[in-house]
This record gives sequence, structure tokens and C-alpha cells, in this order.
Amino acid sequence: MCRRAGSILLAIIAMTLSLYASPSLSVAASASASEIKSHFDLPAEPLDKALRDLAVQANCNISYEPSMVAGLQAPAINGEYTVERALSLLLKGTSLRAINVNARHDSNPR
Repeated sequence: MCRRAGSILLAIIAMTLSLYASPSLSVAASASASEIKSHFDLPAEPLDKALRDLAVQANCNISYEPSMVAGLQAPAINGEYTVERALSLLLKGTSLRAINVNARHDSNPR
């Protein structure tokens, strides 16, 4: 399990997601990170807490404006999902969508 966790960590460590108001979810990610599934166990809870819990379980950063998620409820999520799929399940039924702000990691920054 540690070997798999290490692989997951390497694949998604640079991923940062931001939430914006929009009718649909659109997450752009590298093919390797978007195909890796992890086990998520999130209770039904306020969306702001669910987003923090997802970020901890996925070992990634999720940035959002707290006022945009205030009063919204997230469903329980329990199972094997990609980070993008787990996030889309949390946002289902809201007008929010996820945008990956670091979809391409460039090893030679200019």
C-alpha cells in the first residue's frame, strides 16, 4: 500500500484546484494523474469541510472562496475514485466547477 500511496503522491502532488461558479464541472489534469484512483471516505457534511477533507485524503491543494460554498452540503463519498471524480461528486447539484490551475507540470520553467 505504501508503494501505491507513493505513486499517487508523485502523480498529484503538484495538482492545485480552484473552484469557480459555473453550471458544470471541468477538470483538466495530466493523463497519469487523472487515471489514478484512491479510496475516499467522506461523510455527508458541509461542502467547505468536505473540500478540506478531500484535499487531505488526496494530498492535493484545493483553493476556493469560502463564501461560494457557504451553506452548501456535500454528499457522502465512499469508494475508489480519481480525485477529479470525487470532486465532481462533491460538487454535483451545485453551480460550481473545478478548474485545475496546474494541469501541466513543466520541468523547465522559463
